[in-house]
Amino acid sequence: MEDRKAANDANPLWASQVISVTGSHSGLAAEEMLKSCNVHSHIISVLKNRNIKHLFPVQEAVIPFLINRPRRDVYSIGSRDVMVTAPTGQGKTLAYLIPIISDIVNYRLCNLSALIIAPSRELVQQIYNVACWFISGDVHIYKLPGFKDLLPMAFWGRRNFNNERLKLLNDKPQIAIFTPGRLVEHFGALQVEHYAKLQWIIIDEADFLLSQEYNSWTSLVNQISKNVYSSCSNFEKEFTRNVLAPQKILVTATIPKRTMELNLLNLSDLILIKSFAEIYGIPAGLEQKYIMTSSRTKPMVVLKLLNRIMADDGECGNVLIFCASRITAHRLYRFIDLYLCNSDLGINHWEFSARMKQQKRDKAIDAINNSKRVCCVCSDIMSRGLNFSNVTCVLNYDLPKTLTRYIHRIGRTARYGILE
Repeated sequence: MEDRKAANDANPLWASQVISVTGSHSGLAAEEMLKSCNVHSHIISVLKNRNIKHLFPVQEAVIPFLINRPRRDVYSIGSRDVMVTAPTGQGKTLAYLIPIISDIVNYRLCNLSALIIAPSRELVQQIYNVACWFISGDVHIYKLPGFKDLLPMAFWGRRNFNNERLKLLNDKPQIAIFTPGRLVEHFGALQVEHYAKLQWIIIDEADFLLSQEYNSWTSLVNQISKNVYSSCSNFEKEFTRNVLAPQKILVTATIPKRTMELNLLNLSDLILIKSFAEIYGIPAGLEQKYIMTSSRTKPMVVLKLLNRIMADDGECGNVLIFCASRITAHRLYRFIDLYLCNSDLGINHWEFSARMKQQKRDKAIDAINNSKRVCCVCSDIMSRGLNFSNVTCVLNYDLPKTLTRYIHRIGRTARYGILE
């Protein structure tokens, strides 16, 4: 399953330790493996009911590793920071949610314990939906103090800020999931007593988030960590699990190239858990083709491809068409819309970009997940972390500027069917 021998000759300079994970799982059933990690029986039951019989190799490595909370040194119980890298579709969301939720219920935590940051509203919602799998619906199952159930919450912009603030302060979720901008708005003025027991800060799609400004969210994360440490008594610093500062967990499909970006987070004794599978490899079973054409004829080529792909009498899957900008995406969508209005192909077509209102974005995501013969013209905001089990074709209308961006685009198809 896992090769824990540190590959020192291949270590990035910023990693104090590298753990390589092989491309095949151990053969252990998920239930057996999670029981050995003392994961709560209800969590195991939820996964079993969702037909998750085996874990991905990266999950088999990360889940027990995070549950055991790696120490900073032999004299300290402070947790070391961790980066997890694995190709798209390898179950990275569950890899960190399972150990976090397991610790919350096993240690009966009722305060804000985990802060998750993701780059888009859709990814925040997706992570929230997965966390909601584990809400028991019965306060006697987890036996948390005050007859409380597990409570995740999601926060993003363009919603009523005051309502969100009241829910955050009064309902006291153990898991809070934010877009970076909303994190800054809420925590910029939040008193430390409201997050003094914070144990984890998870940064999903870390390579992308670290390359963006996002209202200096990294400075706020560092300030939150500093405040949590300062709020601990000397007794807590010496004898409790919530010591020094929250453990930072970075999750990404591609390893950040620039050390300067990682330095923004003041990471402590970072451990890199790296999938042995090629980070820049394509999903298994994915076939790649290209068509040489001119800029002038490119829109017509897209129409011809759609005709060919959708000519399967409803047996075809859905199609994502990636454009380099939201302006290009809108223009191509309008062109396709004009054509389909006068055709009998029966293609359900949508546009998706940051320029759109949230209601329309939600409808587009719902159509891709729950309808057939769907074509969605989108910007690169669609390429990060979103899980679609029925997307069978990705068209790159514009070439991506980087290999990393290309990997994330094509990662929306040929997936394993279990959430990242």
